[in-house]
Amino acid sequence: MHFMVGRFEQPGHSLRVCRVHLAESQGMRNGSLFDPWQLTEGIRHAVETIEAELEESIGGFYLCVDAESSALVKLQSSVAFDDSSHVISEDDVQRLLHTLRTSPSVTASSTIDIFGVMYNLGGNGVPCQDPRGLRSRVLEAHGYMLQRRNETLLQYLRCLKYARIRVRGLVHPGLAVGEEYLTEEQRREGALILDLGYEGCKLYYFFDGHMQAQVYLPIGGRTFCRDIEVVLNCKVTDAQQLKYAFGFGSSDEEKATLGEAPQQHVVEYHGDEDGEPLASLVPRILQARMDQLLGLAEEAFQREGLTVRRCPLGLMGGEALTLGIERYLSRAWSGEVHLIHPEVFQVPLPIFTGTYAMLHSLQRLGFVDEESDIPSG
Repeated sequence: MHFMVGRFEQPGHSLRVCRVHLAESQGMRNGSLFDPWQLTEGIRHAVETIEAELEESIGGFYLCVDAESSALVKLQSSVAFDDSSHVISEDDVQRLLHTLRTSPSVTASSTIDIFGVMYNLGGNGVPCQDPRGLRSRVLEAHGYMLQRRNETLLQYLRCLKYARIRVRGLVHPGLAVGEEYLTEEQRREGALILDLGYEGCKLYYFFDGHMQAQVYLPIGGRTFCRDIEVVLNCKVTDAQQLKYAFGFGSSDEEKATLGEAPQQHVVEYHGDEDGEPLASLVPRILQARMDQLLGLAEEAFQREGLTVRRCPLGLMGGEALTLGIERYLSRAWSGEVHLIHPEVFQVPLPIFTGTYAMLHSLQRLGFVDEESDIPSG
């Protein structure tokens, strides 16, 4: 479980990250909840630990909700003012957001929340993140309705409720990362974010200023380890070590790094009849699976009428640290590839990228709402 505590300042001010905390997800195994009570106690203990370190209580909690358990539906609302030179105020923005959140399509029982709002001024179609202080006769808001795919999300929300943690809102990491790490030009011209985790991967496609689609594939670090385990006929623990030791390496520079891999793996998986160490097959195993992942993702977006192959690709997630993966993607993908990483010293790994972006998204979009409360069932 990833916790990040930030102190919200006024709009336009930089956000200060106070604490980063990684806690064991008790009651969960391989992404599945098997003991709600253990998870509830794990959450409660983690929060108490963080508050003890900060020596103060945390004012509000927001939950990261992703493509595995949710779907997004686009919403739109607008308001017109009497004067073409009207200066948009905070009250105007909040009134428009209230209209968006109370529209008839949001009353469905499967709806969780509305967020990820972008604005247009005067109906010109140019997206704007913060319209306050600008002049326009018409203000439009585009948001996303989050709908649950299954009961998993509600189970998590119940655990949070029983842990006496009130969730004030939900934030979608794909939207938040796109707003924080993609430029306005990239969001307009087209960009893809690949969040590669251990259980699976999520892909988010931005175009025309907004996130157009998201795809979840059950292919991730665990799949890579299983492939190595089967091909090399080794133990799961050895497969994981081999994955990190050899990774996607294939260039001369990476082969030099592979030479520093633990010798017991080279000896234990000694080689075939030609004397080549079987562990040297690891990069090819991972590359074959990655090629399949990219192909499936491209097909999924094509079914929605979207072409993503040539757009820039941002890579994030814990598995993004696997040796050579960024370099391999640069060869396998038609567009530019870069690693997305928070620029804060408290965040040692890109696994916190989505959480870090969430904080900035909440501050920038004025998402802190004392009255909001998420239903738990």
